[in-house]
Amino acid sequence: AGRRPVHIFEVGAGFGSLPRLVASSRQRLLALLPPTDVQTYVVLDVPSVIDLQSWYLQRTSNNTVQVRNWPPSDLTSWASMSRCVEERCPPLWPP
Repeated sequence: AGRRPVHIFEVGAGFGSLPRLVASSRQRLLALLPPTDVQTYVVLDVPSVIDLQSWYLQRTSNNTVQVRNWPPSDLTSWASMSRCVEERCPPLWPP
């Protein structure tokens, strides 16, 4: 039984505490049987709340969360976005 990859998509994440908790619990999740490997955690929210989430996560996550806007500035079209998905964009979690 290998790792179970998990991709989380949350709509309306409040101030961002759950992504912080998931990031800080990664090693414990990997120790489960079967290991749970949270590979991505995506939040869809309104711009003003995303600003709050970014502020909160940058101050509380001890560099365990990478905050990025979607779409990334280097993606200029829907075609390049789908290529990013197919070719696997850089992971959200630091190695």
